[in-house]
Formats: sequence, C-alpha cells, structure tokens
Amino acid sequence: MNKDSLSGSRFSWRAILYGFTFVLFYLPVLIILVKAFLTRDAFTHWGQFVSSRLFQNTLSFSMEEAFLSAAISLLLALPGAYFFGRYEFPGKKIMRSMMVLPFMFPSIMVVLGMIVFYGNNGVLNHLISTIFTHSSWRFSDLYGFWGIILAHVFYNFTFCLRILGESWQRIDPKLFEASEILGARSFMTWRRITFPLLMPTVIYLFVLVFLYSFLSFTIVLVLGGYLYKTFEVLIYIDYNQRLDFNRAAMIAVTQTVILAAILGIQGLLGKRVRNLSGAIAELPKLRLKKSPWLSSAFGGYLLWMTFFLLGPFVAILSRSFNEGGN
Repeated sequence: MNKDSLSGSRFSWRAILYGFTFVLFYLPVLIILVKAFLTRDAFTHWGQFVSSRLFQNTLSFSMEEAFLSAAISLLLALPGAYFFGRYEFPGKKIMRSMMVLPFMFPSIMVVLGMIVFYGNNGVLNHLISTIFTHSSWRFSDLYGFWGIILAHVFYNFTFCLRILGESWQRIDPKLFEASEILGARSFMTWRRITFPLLMPTVIYLFVLVFLYSFLSFTIVLVLGGYLYKTFEVLIYIDYNQRLDFNRAAMIAVTQTVILAAILGIQGLLGKRVRNLSGAIAELPKLRLKKSPWLSSAFGGYLLWMTFFLLGPFVAILSRSFNEGGN
C-alpha cells in the first residue's frame, strides 16, 4: 500500500468522524438557532426582547451574580493557594484530589446538600441553636441572591485554589531570594513579583468562573425560583412551560452572542497562562516549631475548608441513610 492510499484512507476516516460529530452535536443546535429567525417578524421580536425590561433585568442579575461568584471564589482561594503553592505538608496530594469533589456530583445533588446543610431547618442552624442558645439569629439567606452566590462559590473556589496554587508553585524561587537579598519586604515582593506573575492566572480563572456562573441553571432555578433568572432559566421557562420554542431559541441566540465575547477573552488569557507554565519548584516543608503562627493560620484555613466543603456532602449522605429522612 503506497503513501497516497494511506493518506487517502486517513482523510476519509477523519471526514467520517467530523461528519458524525457535526450531525450528532452541532446540527441539532444549528437547526434550533436558525429556526429562531425563520418567522416573519423574528428580528422585530428579537429587537423587542433585547430592549425589554426582562432582558435588562436578566442580564444585570446574571452579570452581577457571576461577577460576585468569581470574585469571592478567588478571594477565598488566595490564602489556600499561598500554602499549596509555597509549602509541602502531609496530605497535600490527597487534599488536592479532594478539591474536585464538587465536580464529581450532579448539580441537583449539590443543591440538595446545600439545602440540608444551610437550609432553614438545616444542620448549620441546628448547630447555631445548640451552641448559641440565647441567640435568635439563624442563617436564612439560602433561598435568594446570596444563597445562589454561596452555591457557586462552593462549586468553584476549590478549582481556583488548585489552579492558582499550581501557578504559584511554578514561580522561580530565585526571584524571591533575589528580592530578599536586595532588602525588599514581604509586601513589596508580593506587589512587584508575585502578584504580576499570578495576574494572568487570576484573570483567566475569574473569566472561567464568571462563565460557569453566568450559565448556571439548576442552582438558580432551585434556590432562586422564578424571582432570579439567568438566560438558562429563561430558556427553560419559555421552552418547557410556555411551549414558545421560537422565543426560547431566540434567547439562546442572544446568550450565545454574549458568551462569544467572554469565550474570546477567556481563550486569549488561557494562552497566556499556558505560556507561564514551567518546572515545579521544590518547596520547603511547613513545620509547626519553625513557623507556629503560619502553621496555625493554615490549620484554621483547613478547618474552615473542611467544614465548608464536606459539610453539605456529609449532611446529605447521613440524611439519605436515615429512615424517613429524619
């Protein structure tokens, strides 16, 4: 068999594979999107929707909750990324593996875990009433705006911690040594060396979490009801309840246009993050005797992270094995 026949067979197999991929995945979506603008007054209706109060409220809520979810996720991940990126300690690999735990479960299971743990009659409020017997305060913000933010942060902050910690670990330690030799203080080293080198990763993660939160469906639908709507929830309402397929497709097109710009920014920043990748430096061990304050701070952070991450999962597992859910 000559080279021409080999290259021809490879080309045919690739063409078949691309054809199947297009027919199975892209063609149905393309048909739905095209159908949205086949009606006579499609563009008129689209213009009315874009200029409507519903579109403005949906866009402002989606942007606001996505921005806050991304910002809070990164702020909570930053202290942990410092420890994971600058020190070695027992159980580090296991902890890194557990950081993907929220992504291993379906969205509805995560939401149910949040309800069992943070709900009005949840585990957290029972703990508060048990410990603070004379206080009447209870956590009651799960069903609303801040509950949606809490669920998004629960999903995304460990992902930010892992990626940011790995980027921190790839910074050449000689830069810190040179800064120390030149007499720079810790804050100056952070401002002039660490933060500029981490900035591409921070922006990349911010855009990525923003995108995940902007596309949120299950969390917003369950915790926000119909009071808070993303474009995904709008599509669900029009398609599943109002049976207005053309309007649902039109909203999907609108969302696609908005996301195209976000994905373009995310793609450019992703290239910058990959270009920063280098050899992982050998890290010093974090010891209690040598750094008692630092070790105590890390212990407190781990305690909070364990409570925040494992609490909802342990609560829903224990509830599922109890008879009658009691």
